[in-house]
Amino acid sequence: MTRDGDGFDYDSDLVQLLPPLAHFTLHRDGTMTQNEPPAPPADPDAALLAAIRTAVGRRNEARAIVAAAEERRDQLVREALAAGILASDVAAAAGLSKPRMYQIRDRRR
Repeated sequence: MTRDGDGFDYDSDLVQLLPPLAHFTLHRDGTMTQNEPPAPPADPDAALLAAIRTAVGRRNEARAIVAAAEERRDQLVREALAAGILASDVAAAAGLSKPRMYQIRDRRR
């Protein structure tokens, strides 16, 4: 995409005006055609419910990723402390308070 002097983005082969004029396409030969606006969902309630399900699925995936990352962090904290690395250095590297780090070490979380 390229931006012209008026602030419109366009493709070099076919100039597609973007919002607020997204319903029109300006062709290289100077002609303009009107695009069909996107059709509203057949059942707005069903579309909204589907969007909610998608959001919940993404949220669940994100939570699983965070849980796995925290478990890996906790494992590394325990390994670092067992290897004799200073508790203050481990806490700083992990972004944890020292009491929280000791909870992880002692598996009290």
